[in-house]
Amino acid sequence: MEPKKRVIGKPFQKGNKGGGRKPLPPDVKHARAMAYEDMCRTVIKIRSMKEAEAVKHAKLNLTLGERVILTAYLKKDDKLIKQYEDRLFGKATENITLQSDIENPLSMQIVIKGLDDNIFKNNRNIT
Repeated sequence: MEPKKRVIGKPFQKGNKGGGRKPLPPDVKHARAMAYEDMCRTVIKIRSMKEAEAVKHAKLNLTLGERVILTAYLKKDDKLIKQYEDRLFGKATENITLQSDIENPLSMQIVIKGLDDNIFKNNRNIT
């Protein structure tokens, strides 16, 4: 017969009874979706331009979002371009494979500085 487990305090209740974060209103959701689509279309349009065409395009009447994206591509700002393209295409996954070679196992060499080699050799067989 197993002894009863002692429970201290109130048992945990499922669900978020505190209410949590309020859902976004439908108009804000729609505005976000439209802004995301607009950003994606702008990135695709700008990244397909030739540099000379982009310089001419920069002088036209652009929205602020288009101007920021175009400036990032013209200045070749790698960090911003990576953020835009990660947002557009999704972040690249990294695959890391660890393989162990039986012929070449992992080896480690410990070097102790400050000790006389003769002392180390004499004491290494001590258990």
